[in-house]
Amino acid sequence: MNKVCCLVALVFLCMSLPFNTVKAQSLDSIQKAFPNEKAVMLNHVYAYNISLKDNQPYVESDETQQIEYVLGTANTYSGQYGFSHSDFQQLITYDAYTRTPDDKKLKVSEFKTSIDKESFVFYDDVKQTTFNFPAVEPGAIGNLHVSWVNKDPHLLSPFYFSANVPAINSELKVTVSKDISIKYQLMGLDTSKITVSVEKKHRDLIYTFQYKNCPRDKSYRDAPGFAWYSPHVIFYIENYKDDKGNTVPFLSNADDLYRLNYSYIKSVNTQITPELKHIVDSLTVNAPSLESKARSIYSWVQGNIKYVAFEDGMGGFVPRDAGLVCNRRFGDCKDMASILTEMLNYAGVQAYFTWIGTRDMPYKFSQTPLPLVSNHMICTILLNVKYIFLDGTDPTCVFGMPSSMTQDKEAMISINEKEYKILKVPVIEKDRNTVNDTTWLEITPNGLKGKIKKTLTGYYASDIYGKLMYWDKKNMIDDMKDEFVRHQQIPP
Repeated sequence: MNKVCCLVALVFLCMSLPFNTVKAQSLDSIQKAFPNEKAVMLNHVYAYNISLKDNQPYVESDETQQIEYVLGTANTYSGQYGFSHSDFQQLITYDAYTRTPDDKKLKVSEFKTSIDKESFVFYDDVKQTTFNFPAVEPGAIGNLHVSWVNKDPHLLSPFYFSANVPAINSELKVTVSKDISIKYQLMGLDTSKITVSVEKKHRDLIYTFQYKNCPRDKSYRDAPGFAWYSPHVIFYIENYKDDKGNTVPFLSNADDLYRLNYSYIKSVNTQITPELKHIVDSLTVNAPSLESKARSIYSWVQGNIKYVAFEDGMGGFVPRDAGLVCNRRFGDCKDMASILTEMLNYAGVQAYFTWIGTRDMPYKFSQTPLPLVSNHMICTILLNVKYIFLDGTDPTCVFGMPSSMTQDKEAMISINEKEYKILKVPVIEKDRNTVNDTTWLEITPNGLKGKIKKTLTGYYASDIYGKLMYWDKKNMIDDMKDEFVRHQQIPP
């Protein structure tokens, strides 16, 4: 690994007027423009520099944020301010300070770094560095500058313009070497408010994406995932020219993406272990058909391999061998796909690794040939000239029905080293997902009494089955009462 030495200077130009006068005017105008907001992002700029190094794409990035605190309660925004970094986004340097209304610079002296993981993730190599801006008060400006080296240029993150506070200027700037070609897509709502410009400077092209006066994020109950509506830019390297002048494809289309994806699985499951053979043989010895074999194996994996999420460097992309997963009796989505694929193929059922995005993601392989399209992996089988999608991470999913979160999504199915298919997962018919909820009431001398009956099919049945699997037995009665509640108390 090459050492990267980077010296970053953050320079702010001072105006000729006294700083406190300018600041007072600025604060007054901001309070009028953004009434009731506790803080406003004055400037959020994320800059990428994409060049060639050792005949390969090389990416550096840095981020600048300036947040002005507007109301006296704004100190709630100073708590746990921070930034992320990981093995793929190597942290180089960072700096944070507060510029007070009377032009004093107070540097942040304490930074804390910890694992940044979702509640459902057992291990995550993404780290979060947090801190508190000192002396937060109306008119104070928190300043943050961070620099990274992006270790894998295939994995460039989208840039989201909005945040939890409104932004006067939100901007992405991508400087690209003349030997590199990039593509971009504007996604989400209100993309018409994003201005795009391309400037040639020396031998580089500079792409600038800017959103002025960007409103703060809004949360919507039962809304689709954030990426469906929040305005953002996806950008990626299409190809580049090597030192001989040849054009080298990078992520120009789905073929390029499949070559990348296949590199993650090509060395997995080179041979089946004796233990796994024994399990498959015992499950299928009396099975009369390939379908019955597939059903039996799928049910065994659902019941015996526990889903545990991992995000650990390349472990977030490369499945573990089926034998290891079998020995551990747990694994992430890729591991579940690995053991399913290995067991099914050994039993004579054609089974394939499959990359897919959940319904939280708005992207398609056919339109956006990038790794970010797929945040999940499943197993697909070919049975009776029909493709069936099996998600081992869902212990309640019925054979023949896709997991609810993958319906209507494009799936990239690995047939072999050279061949793949992109198929759309079907949406299950509405009449297969039903709730029949019946209440019988009787007026008695002692008051109103009755009974309730619910009959559920499809995903409704799977959902309640999952709850019954994981509910604490001590609280089972209360949980069931909540499921059958017939009124909602309105607080006074």
